[in-house]
Amino acid sequence: MGVPSDAGSIPETVVGTAAQATPAPAGEAAGAALPATEYSPWRTLRPRWWFPIIDSVRVNGESKPLLGFETGGADALARHSYDATITNRSGAFAYSYDRFYPTFTLAASRSDETLVSGDREFTETTNRVLGQVSVPWRRFRWVAVGSAGLVHETITNEKALNGFRAGAFFSSAREYLRSISPENGVSAAVNYENLQRVQQVRTDIRGYLSIPGVHHVLAVRGAGAWNSGDFIRQREVKVGGDESGNLGIFGLNDLPVRGFDLGTLRGQRAVIGSIEYRFPLYEIDRGPTTVPIFFNRIHGAVFSDAGHAGTTIASAGAEVAIDFFVAGAVPLRYRLGVAVRLTNPGKSSVQPYIGLGSSF
Repeated sequence: MGVPSDAGSIPETVVGTAAQATPAPAGEAAGAALPATEYSPWRTLRPRWWFPIIDSVRVNGESKPLLGFETGGADALARHSYDATITNRSGAFAYSYDRFYPTFTLAASRSDETLVSGDREFTETTNRVLGQVSVPWRRFRWVAVGSAGLVHETITNEKALNGFRAGAFFSSAREYLRSISPENGVSAAVNYENLQRVQQVRTDIRGYLSIPGVHHVLAVRGAGAWNSGDFIRQREVKVGGDESGNLGIFGLNDLPVRGFDLGTLRGQRAVIGSIEYRFPLYEIDRGPTTVPIFFNRIHGAVFSDAGHAGTTIASAGAEVAIDFFVAGAVPLRYRLGVAVRLTNPGKSSVQPYIGLGSSF
């Protein structure tokens, strides 16, 4: 029996022929380039992660549910990025455009705050819009960023506040492949805001010292904020709560102390301090089958926080955190902790909490 001379006549069930290359159509050059198209960020801009918010708030003297979520995303080339917090009582959104130099940011937020005057409890709303330009300077061992922007703020029963904001940031801290925290360096930031009738300065300095080879880190922090000008209760510095999920550009008023409610202490000036020992627990380095989630590692920390605004509050506790990646590129950290109130225990001396991101 003769062998067919036409290779195309051999059935594809014959081993090896199904994998053979298909001849290029007539008139099409072999290896011709695909048609070029303009880059579009829309396909990769959808949210890549989310964090649920389940809580309660007091509104005009009554307890109301607070339900919502936090999310964020960026396109493949990181030209566009955003973060959002959406609840049934408040919201915040920040968008950054980083294709050119410098970076442009536009942010807006709406928040309710419960105030007490004598035996009367009432809720007022603050709306805030910020447009900001940031200029980074990067070197091998440090990075610095300068920023400036315009602010518009409206508060219930107050005249609109308009003004400007300026800030500077520096960091020499480093992170490595298996780091659970910044290591061996310092970070410092100073921000100034002038809204005509009220001015505020906030400073924040952090230090990180690691044990070589094992990525254990001793972290310390000191921060403070000072107000001047007219007294506006909603613009007071608030001490208490956890900084998790804070987008970081909406205001300078909050100073965290874990284990206490946000605004446990208030005043025209306040300071906080923290010390924390961080240590790795387990390297996971795998994901569940084909689900686009990669679990990185589990680590823990023990800490002590303190804050002062007229009087002093303090806490100590421990937390465990898990690091993972969503969609192969978005890093996330969830923290589960317990804080023990060392002063002013109030309703309970032991307070559990859940946080998103690093404590500092």
